[in-house]
Amino acid sequence: MADGSTRLTFQALLLVGFWPLWCTGYRCNPEINNTHSTRHALRVCERRLARQCQGQNQVIESPGCGAEGPDMPPPAVSLFGGTEPGELGCIGRSTQFARALWCLARHANKAFELFTGIGGGSSLVLAHALARRPAPGRFFTVDRDQGNAWHATQVLKTAKAVATVVPLEHAKGIPDSAAQSFGTPGSWILQGDVFEHPSLIEALCSTTDGMDLIMLDPPTDLRNIWPVLETACRPKFLAIHNANLPGHAGWIPSYLKSSHSTWYEIMNGSHPSIWEPGIRTWSLMARCW
Repeated sequence: MADGSTRLTFQALLLVGFWPLWCTGYRCNPEINNTHSTRHALRVCERRLARQCQGQNQVIESPGCGAEGPDMPPPAVSLFGGTEPGELGCIGRSTQFARALWCLARHANKAFELFTGIGGGSSLVLAHALARRPAPGRFFTVDRDQGNAWHATQVLKTAKAVATVVPLEHAKGIPDSAAQSFGTPGSWILQGDVFEHPSLIEALCSTTDGMDLIMLDPPTDLRNIWPVLETACRPKFLAIHNANLPGHAGWIPSYLKSSHSTWYEIMNGSHPSIWEPGIRTWSLMARCW
């Protein structure tokens, strides 16, 4: 049984905030990598943004968020008349997840998202964050719908993040002419079906020398895609939205935490669902490096 001094020490650790760190299963040796400091900076950044949005955590933004700028992520955007972007599944700075994702992307130089949708949610958040780093980064997102790809380019323009649409071609997917530009800062929307271009992920991550951040909000569980993403892209960070939906990618955090000693969860949370009673959950993972 613990003595009084042990109990006091344990209570002191709770008061200074070490309990959330233990809850997320931090496994990295702080002497040989900086994931611990990244985790701390992520939480400080999200709390700062939350104060500017009056603590909102909802898909449809209410008045009260600060003006968009280099240090403030954008609201969700839809260019379809008469619709709220949240009604179309777009998350923005009024959710804790979008704020945390924006903060995490500031620690990344290269990010890859599956899938774009209309581009007014996580795509906009990531493109905005990467474009405003001291050294601007590179953002890649993929969607099979041509209309979505066009809409996304117009949305990203509102955040001064110019995007190029790259139609996918043969099994490799990426035209050589497009791949030559992937080494410079910018945003690219890969328009085509990732399931019909089996070599796309390997080709993309070989060209970019991996990805720092992978963002997943898929309509399927990606059980055949995730092993390729992990091996070919070697991400440092993984973000998953709608993790509690059946048939989605929510199995990945649990799998990584149970079977990989090099992955741990740096943050998680939820927000109310706009379509049905209940919540939508999310998870941010990091790999020791």
